[in-house]
Amino acid sequence: MVQSMRIRFLAVGRVSRWLAVSGVVDGGGQHPLRGAIETYATSRPLRLFLDFTECRVTDLSAGMLREVIAPHSGLRLCLICVPARISRSCAVGRRCVFLPDVRSAWTRWEQVEPAASPPLTAPAETKRK
Repeated sequence: MVQSMRIRFLAVGRVSRWLAVSGVVDGGGQHPLRGAIETYATSRPLRLFLDFTECRVTDLSAGMLREVIAPHSGLRLCLICVPARISRSCAVGRRCVFLPDVRSAWTRWEQVEPAASPPLTAPAETKRK
């Protein structure tokens, strides 16, 4: 039986994208995941939240993550609900963060996105006569 992976957008922010991965991520299934990461990586600073909540992660290569991150200097990955044994083996530095659940991921999203918002301007003062 062929095992499949599905990747879809859940949220788009000013500097962040949240992608949900469902199905199975194994050694052979990393190619679609790699393609999705590379598709959404841009030259500007970007945080890519990859949500594996509805996914069975059997293998995730630290080498693949390093290769995808390397050419995109501003890219940061936030991997959500990746099994601990895999997150320990994929320690790829400060540009890749492992978040244990959706709640902690959403907290991180809220910390990143308001910082990206343009500063609020004060309303123009009216002249009194």
